[in-house]
Amino acid sequence: MRFADPQRERLGGAFYSGLPAQARPPAPAFDKVAVGPRQAMDMLPRKYSECLEHNQQLKLCCRHIENITAQMYKTHPELAAPDLLVATCAVCGCNHYRLAVR
Repeated sequence: MRFADPQRERLGGAFYSGLPAQARPPAPAFDKVAVGPRQAMDMLPRKYSECLEHNQQLKLCCRHIENITAQMYKTHPELAAPDLLVATCAVCGCNHYRLAVR
């Protein structure tokens, strides 16, 4: 293969930007603080269960609300209300996460 760019020709067509490789900054770590017991999805507001029911990318067992149990978490202990919902499917064991952005 012939390339117009001599650097690209030398690298066999691989992309080369000419800039040195940069390390990616680490993701911020946080500890989850559980708020209350694990509960059925019908105990939570309807909008959470509707998101799971109507999501076509999920497995069929995960879209049935009777198979799901939910746990609420605070991503920081000083928050007033929980902001992370972890829904776990009892059939396949998949976890589905939903953040509440405030």
